[in-house]
Parts: sequence; structure tokens; C-alpha cells
Amino acid sequence: MAKLVLSLALVYKDETGVQSWFNSIKKYVWDNKINTLIVSVPALVYHIQNNLLYVAATHLDTATYHV
Repeated sequence: MAKLVLSLALVYKDETGVQSWFNSIKKYVWDNKINTLIVSVPALVYHIQNNLLYVAATHLDTATYHV
């Protein structure tokens, strides 16, 4: 969430107003659906991997988890 907020703030800093900021976000995220999909698939897999690491840490002992 921090990365999302920081990224949105940096894009807002480059734009002149709220409307141009919204248009810029729409142009690069919504209008380029293929590029958004290409980036979001690895992000989703990384998110699932991090959640599975937490599940493994709670269910396995320390030695088994590190192996």
C-alpha cells in the first residue's frame, strides 16, 4: 500500500492538477490494459508467495522452514 500511495503522489507531483493527474493515471493504467496485465501477473504471484511464506512460518518449525 505504501508503494501505491508513493507512486500516486509522485505522479501527482508531475501533473498540474487533479484532472490531469486522473487523466494520466487513466491513460497509463486503464487504456494500456495489456501492459497493466503484464505487470499485474508477477505482482499477484509475488503476493501469493508472500502469503504462503507467512502460512508456512506459522505451521512449520524453524529448522524445516529454513530448509
